[in-house]
Amino acid sequence: MLDRIVAVVVTYNKPELLQNCLNSIYQQSHPCVDVVLIDNGGFQDTQKVVSRFNNKGFKIHHHIMNENLGGAGGFYQGIKDSFKYAPDFVWILDDDTIPENTALEQLIEAKNSLNDMGVNEVGLLASNVLWKDNSKAIMNVPKFSTDDKKVNGLLPIISSSFVSMLVSSDAIKSLGLPIKEFFIWGDDAEFSRRISTRYSAYWVQKSKVIHMMATNSGPNIITEKDTDRLDRYFYEFRNRIYILRKYENNYMVLKKVLKNMSIAVVALFQKDGVKRFKIVLNGTVSGFSFNPKVVKL
Repeated sequence: MLDRIVAVVVTYNKPELLQNCLNSIYQQSHPCVDVVLIDNGGFQDTQKVVSRFNNKGFKIHHHIMNENLGGAGGFYQGIKDSFKYAPDFVWILDDDTIPENTALEQLIEAKNSLNDMGVNEVGLLASNVLWKDNSKAIMNVPKFSTDDKKVNGLLPIISSSFVSMLVSSDAIKSLGLPIKEFFIWGDDAEFSRRISTRYSAYWVQKSKVIHMMATNSGPNIITEKDTDRLDRYFYEFRNRIYILRKYENNYMVLKKVLKNMSIAVVALFQKDGVKRFKIVLNGTVSGFSFNPKVVKL
């Protein structure tokens, strides 16, 4: 009997990328019974893309939000809504993810292989995320575990990204939803790390997806050229401090604070340097008072 998979995709005005993403889900060798699409924008072009697939009989549950909830709020809502369709596993993807046709099948085969070896509480399986040129997507390399050994070619992980992550419904019911207050950045790292503390979590090299980012790089407030994007870096610094406080020791927190202060000083000498400096400082300080509640189903 096939596992019942519900895919969750969060989008914000990327109609061409979304169409490619949905088409790739549609063509998977292991079917998804439903797709929950959280639309943070409600743009007409996005609605046109959805209507094309619904006309094919592909089940897309298109939920248009009243406001932009960010990636974190979108995945919180999407995973919550996915339980209306009784999933065994939830396949979480960004709207600029293009999975190979066997990406989901490889995740399921990895789960079955682990079950056959007596690993029954598989909570999370992460795909091998590549960039457009088939190099590793720098922003989406999982945090690998150094304590556990490779199992049947699968590498144990501590955390991974929402670009392509398969999560068991049991793990979600037990440990809760992503933290919507993160808004953007770090929500997937915290969510996956929460799961890996209780359930088995592995990276599946054979499950390949392409992340269609413009550049193969992570967020960097020093080199950021789009000044309209600067304010969102507040969440990057705040959320990372929170994660370290929750899962690491004081030494790791102090190390991060010192690194952030170094970044702030360098940022001060860039265009809009004072603004960049304040964002780093405010985000870092806010990380110590930020204590969101994990919501359970």
